[in-house]
Amino acid sequence: MDNRIQKRSSNFELLRIVSMFIIILGHYALGTNWYFATNTMFLRKEAVQFLWVGGRMGVVTFTLISGYFLAKSRFKWRSLLHNWAEVLFYSWTVLILVKIVGKPVVSPVDFVRNLFPVTFGVANWYATAYIILYFLFPFINLALKHMSKTQYRTLLVVLGITLTITQVFMLSPAAGSNGYDAVSLILIYLIGAYIRYYPEDFSPKKRWLYVGLFFLAVILSALSLLLLDYMQAHNLQYLNKTLYFGYFMDGNSPFPLIAGTCLFLFFKDLHIKHSTIINSLATTMYGVYLLHSNFFLVTPLWNWAIRGTQFHHTSQILLYGLGAALVVLLVGAVVDYIRQFLMKPVNLGLDKFAAYLEKKKLYG
Repeated sequence: MDNRIQKRSSNFELLRIVSMFIIILGHYALGTNWYFATNTMFLRKEAVQFLWVGGRMGVVTFTLISGYFLAKSRFKWRSLLHNWAEVLFYSWTVLILVKIVGKPVVSPVDFVRNLFPVTFGVANWYATAYIILYFLFPFINLALKHMSKTQYRTLLVVLGITLTITQVFMLSPAAGSNGYDAVSLILIYLIGAYIRYYPEDFSPKKRWLYVGLFFLAVILSALSLLLLDYMQAHNLQYLNKTLYFGYFMDGNSPFPLIAGTCLFLFFKDLHIKHSTIINSLATTMYGVYLLHSNFFLVTPLWNWAIRGTQFHHTSQILLYGLGAALVVLLVGAVVDYIRQFLMKPVNLGLDKFAAYLEKKKLYG
């Protein structure tokens, strides 16, 4: 998630904001300790659970944006160092605040892991996976440039089947990815790069086809949720395993992958004039992600502060979730504006170090 914008069209930046909003909605659904009674009004529980569809879909769109732009870019130490520093800022700041407050309790192991969040990959899985992807993308691009269009398509089909059909529907561990790692991001990156390399395959005239496929994927996600809730209620298993309600909306499932890709394609062809407000707000979205999804803050945020459970059995539960997600996004944006200001001296130093590394041609 390279959040430094260089006059990019506001359609992609608006997509960043929309993506973060639906990610937060998904975390509202998954992070809250719900306790729906067995006699809960039908579909109320499922409606809340369905919000989780945005969690994975937002990750897909974020990574597609990176793939789309990095496909014709080069490795930049400045981008990597700024990204890494931002991850450290949020990990260390949250760690300090948690230690001061005393809740939740931080074990010695967790303390060490959060001192080196990128290396251990515990504060936020995406941060580590994305940095791994960033190290790899120059080599990925080099390989793609030597592929024919047919070979590229074949690669996407093979990886797509392996990571979605084989891993998700057949429960095969051989794919080597659970959807929360660099492997899954590489597949999404390849899709974004393909869209950039072969724009003729994605005509604006197909916009409504993308809309139709988007809703089809979302509907299939909803049906999978209803099916898994039914199976769980009746103690039924899928291939001898009990799956949680969002299994087919999560990880490497094809449903959020298709929905996220179609959403990206729709926004790609939107004609939105350059908006300083949209583009500025979009620069804070990665910070919003790092802050609100920090594992130390998940329980305090959703169960102590937001407390969606107070609307457990009311019709306001979804409306409250929408409002809470908006508040989290805006507060997180304000925090990140403060971070950007505080880190100006640090970033200047990083820029000088990056320039030194560029001269040495140590990578990329």
